[in-house]
Amino acid sequence: MVQCADGALDRLSESSPTRQQASVLTLQARSSPPVGKGSSAFGLQSIRQSLIEQGISGGAADIVLSSWRSSSQKQYNSYLQRWFLYCSEKQADPLSPDVILVLDFLKQLFDQGLSYSALNICRSALSCLSVTQTVVNDSSRTIGSHPLVCRFMKGIHEARPPLPKYGHIWDVKEVLCFLEGLWPLKDLSLKMLTLKLVMLVALISAQRCQTLHLLNVHSMLKHDNSFVFRVTSHVKQSRPGVALPVIRLQSYPDNDHLCVYQTLEEYLKRTEPFRFGQGQLFLSYIGRHGPVSRETIARWLKVVLALAGVDISKFTAHSTRAAACSAAERAKVAVDDILVQAGWASELTFARFYKKDVSTEGSSFATAVLESSR
Repeated sequence: MVQCADGALDRLSESSPTRQQASVLTLQARSSPPVGKGSSAFGLQSIRQSLIEQGISGGAADIVLSSWRSSSQKQYNSYLQRWFLYCSEKQADPLSPDVILVLDFLKQLFDQGLSYSALNICRSALSCLSVTQTVVNDSSRTIGSHPLVCRFMKGIHEARPPLPKYGHIWDVKEVLCFLEGLWPLKDLSLKMLTLKLVMLVALISAQRCQTLHLLNVHSMLKHDNSFVFRVTSHVKQSRPGVALPVIRLQSYPDNDHLCVYQTLEEYLKRTEPFRFGQGQLFLSYIGRHGPVSRETIARWLKVVLALAGVDISKFTAHSTRAAACSAAERAKVAVDDILVQAGWASELTFARFYKKDVSTEGSSFATAVLESSR
C-alpha cells in the first residue's frame, strides 16, 4: 500500500483642495492600478505617506502600518487599488472617504457580484484610511462604522447572505484508515512519512497550515509521552491579551499506527542528518531538504486527502479543522475544549463555520479524533 501511495504522488473628513488635487493628479498619472510590489503605493503605503506629510515620523508611521498584518495588507490593497482608481474617475480625494462615495463604491462592487464577506473586507480596508484623519480631527470613528455604511452592509447581508463553505465535511475515518496503512514507519519513504506526520498533526491539533508552518524544534520539549511545541510567532488568532498557542502531541498507545508521537520521533530521526541547525519542523523531502512554505504544507494535506479518497476539488487543506473539530464535537468533547484546541474565542465561530455533520466516538479531543478510525 505504501509503494502504491508513493507512486500516486508525483488594504472622515474633507481635505484641503490642494491635497485633493494632488491625490487626483497622482492617480490620473496612471490609467490603471499597478500590478505587483509597486501596487502598495495605492494601498496601505498611502497611509504611511499621508501620516509623514502631517508631521509624524517615518519610524512611527512604520509602526502604525505594522498594526495590519501582511495577510491583511495583501487583502486590503486589492480593494484599495480599486478605490483609488474609482476616486480618480470621480475627481475625489481617496484619503478622505466620503460616506456617499463609499456607498456608491460598495454598490458598484455588489453589482459586480462580490459576496457579503468580500464587501465586508472592502469596508475594513476603507476604514483604514480614516487613520489619516485622526491626526487633524482626533476622531475615533472610521468610515466603516458610519451608521449608513453599517445599515448598507446589513442590507447586503439580507440580499446576499454569506453561506458556509461546506455544507458537510468528509469523514475523518477515511483519512485515518489510509494513515493506518502507512506502517511500519521504518519502511516508509521520507515522502510518505512526512505526509503521514503532517496530516496527523493537522487533525490532532486542529490548527491552520500557518501554525503547522511555524512549528520549530528549537521551541519543542520532549516528554515521555508527548512533544510540546510553543509557537513563538503571531498566528491569525493572536491579539493583545491572548497567549500564543501551545501544541501538544501526545502518544496514542491504543493504536501505534496512528500514534503521532512515534511518527514524529521517526521523522526527527530521519531528518536530523540534513537539518544543520534548521529549526523549522517540516522540511522538504526532496532536493536540499530546506524548510517549506505553508503553501507546501497545504499541498501536502491535499495530497493525503486525495490518496484517502476525499474529493479535493471540493475540500481544501483548511477543511482538516472542520473535520477534526466536528468529529470531536460528535464524540461529546466539551465545546470549551474544542475552542481552546482550535484557538477560537467564540462558540459562534465553531457553530457557524466548522461544525459539520460527521459521526465519531471518543472522549478527549485527540483521542476522539483518532478513534474515528474504528
